[in-house]
Amino acid sequence: TGVGVIVAAHMMVAAVGSVPLGRASDVWGRRSLLLAGMIISAVTSAVLPLAEGAVPLAIIYGAAGVGVAAFTPSALSMVGDAAASGAAGRAFAWYTIAHYGAIGVGSFLGGVVAQVAGYRAAFLVSAGVVTATFAVGLMSIEPSKTHVASTDAKATFADVRRNLIVWGGWIVSFCG
Repeated sequence: TGVGVIVAAHMMVAAVGSVPLGRASDVWGRRSLLLAGMIISAVTSAVLPLAEGAVPLAIIYGAAGVGVAAFTPSALSMVGDAAASGAAGRAFAWYTIAHYGAIGVGSFLGGVVAQVAGYRAAFLVSAGVVTATFAVGLMSIEPSKTHVASTDAKATFADVRRNLIVWGGWIVSFCG
């Protein structure tokens, strides 16, 4: 039950935060939200070794969900922005390979660090890796190439909710 509460806190905050932070990515630029998501991820990873028990861990993982909600829509939008016409599926496939590959390799390496030095060390190593990635992103992501002015600033959730393509994506993602 404790693990379920921790995972649910993370996933629900990430889910609820994705729409407003995705919109913020359109308004303020992809770079700002990508970097903010990385900072939140690094900080929450660094704080995890200090927590014990389901409630403190759920609070920290909930905060980490805000980082995911800031990062993911921005990263996906950058892929879509960069994809050549007619090649979005391929571009998102490569993103997916990188995403799930990182989750697999990161989980394995985190397990190795946890086995050798303990779980607290694994979280600190994770914070270090994300911080290093943040530094790379800070130096390499150009602000001018990551801001996409919204063409419809008055789009509402109701407009999105009536879009059958969005519903299809939601249903497939939820079932997956």
